[in-house]
This record gives sequence, structure tokens and C-alpha cells, in this order.
Amino acid sequence: MAISGVVYSGKEVQVGISQEATFGTAIADAGAFVQIAEFDSVSIDYGLTLDLTPKNRGKRIAYDADVYASQTGGLRTITLSNVVFRKVEIAEFLYGVFQNVTEAAATPYMKTFSVSDSQPNFAANAGYFFTLGIKNVSNHDEKFTSCIVQELRLRADMVGGDGRLRGDVVIISGFAATTNAAFSGTWTINTQAYFDAHLFDTKTVLTKDVVLYNMEFVINNNAKRFGNNTSGNCQGYSIGVPELLLTGSVNIKYDAETVGFLASMLAGTEGVIEIGYDTATPTDGDIVFDFNEAQLTAVDHDDNREEGIARTINFKGVATAAATPEIRVCDALDQTW
Repeated sequence: MAISGVVYSGKEVQVGISQEATFGTAIADAGAFVQIAEFDSVSIDYGLTLDLTPKNRGKRIAYDADVYASQTGGLRTITLSNVVFRKVEIAEFLYGVFQNVTEAAATPYMKTFSVSDSQPNFAANAGYFFTLGIKNVSNHDEKFTSCIVQELRLRADMVGGDGRLRGDVVIISGFAATTNAAFSGTWTINTQAYFDAHLFDTKTVLTKDVVLYNMEFVINNNAKRFGNNTSGNCQGYSIGVPELLLTGSVNIKYDAETVGFLASMLAGTEGVIEIGYDTATPTDGDIVFDFNEAQLTAVDHDDNREEGIARTINFKGVATAAATPEIRVCDALDQTW
């Protein structure tokens, strides 16, 4: 038997997303997708139930006729690792995890993502859900229906890294995977417009201006699938039960401005953490992480940095009577959201 001499490169694997109109109905193979061009790897848990246990056949090993494999009732989890986010991609993922957005009516179409006290009715086609496509070998492309984002991890390193906003995206689908798709539509790669944390003009922790070395923010909506239709696919997702978690960590210079943070944590004193570009006058390319109330959860020593003594501040976003934490993005793209 002859082997195949064809060799494929990992850079040939392509990932694209396309917003759906009807929950449970995937975008056609000939449809248009936004291609995510910069990431390290894709890992997939297909949510497969696989039963290989021996049955009572008088044998001490599993019997081939008894093998059970099913995707019904399962949850597909697709993780994109170390994505370098381009300007007009980030809003798709933020909407996918928050499931709540307010979009300004004029350019630069500032989008404000925040925590809602309710959630969309996916079964009535509310919220944001999308088809995820993965181009593999011809006619063996993979397609995942009505996906949402379960966790979005955003980070930037201004000392050891290049300062660009990057991170990991955990995507879920409550629908059986398609493994024989053959994508033929237009896949569009966005231009190289990045969020460069070196250029941030707002870096405040508990109202103090800080010298920022690196940061990481995590939005986890605790999404779960629920229900089963006659194909064993989900009937919707629950969001933010029991809560939508917004947590973060910043590594900052230890100085007269930051020396009081330990006392604030021990006293349970909350305050504003705001990092990004000032969006008081929205400008295309702006992004700001506005934890308008944050509770510090840890103040860790970092005494061996070449830049001098630092502190790593961990925190959790909390709500006030007036507001909840939010992320604002200006991408000059009218999504009509």
C-alpha cells in the first residue's frame, strides 16, 4: 500500500467566524467568513461520549459491537491560543462573551460591552452567535454551529513582550460538529491594525497613576448549554449563572503612588481601575478596560525586576448602584448591533 507524500503546514490551517441570523442554522460553506490570521494553535474537545467498557459477554475485554459513541447532549469546546487581536476582530469576541453591547450611531461607532442583569433568548435569535469554520484538508473542513464565547483572556506585556493586545478565546457550541465541510466562500483577513498597550494614555489603579509593566483581564460568563432538540443539539445557553466573572491582574512599579494598595486590599476598599486609551473623545482604534469598581484580591511582591521593585495587583470587577465594569472599543465599523 502506497503512502501519501503530501505534507501540510500548520500555517495552512485557517480559522474563520461568521455571525448567524438563526440560532441552530450554520452559515453555508459558500458563505463569507472573517478570518482570524494570527494565533498559535487550535485545540478542540468534541464533547464526545465514548463508552468502551466491557459488557457482560463473558469476556474480560471490551467487545467491538458494544462500543458506544455519540455527540448528543455534548458540548464542543474550541480554544484559540495566543490570538494577536486586530482592531476589527476584538468586538466579535467581546460581544460573544458579554452578550450585551451598546453601539454608538456614528463613527467611530464606539461599542460598550458590559454586564447585563438578564441574558438574550437565543432560541428567539437574540444575542450574538456565530459559525466557526476550520479549513483543514480539502473536503474535510470542520464547522461548528451557533457558537458563543465562554471565556476571553486578554493580555499585554510592555516589558518582555511587544505590547500588542493578545490572548486566548474559549468558544463553545451545543451542536454536533460537521467534519466534512468544504468552504468555498470569501474569507476576509482584516488589516494589521493592532491595539498597542505601549501607547495607552490611561493607566490608573484606585485613582492613582501607575507605571504599567503588564496586564491580563479575564471575562468568563460561565456559559452552559441547556435542553435537547430531536437531534440531541442544545436549545440555548445560560449566561452568567451564578455570575459573570471579570477578573484581572496588573504588574506595576512600586512607588509613592502605589504603596497604599496593600492597605486598601486589607480594608476591603474598592476603587476604579481604568487602563487603555481615553475615550472621552472617541477615536478610531481606542480601547479601554474600565473596572469602574474593583476589589483588590491580592497584592504580591515582585522585588527582583530589572526595572526595580514592583507589585502584582489581582482584582475582581464588581458593580455599583450606578454601573458595572465595561470595555469600550472604537473600530469605525457599523455592525448595527
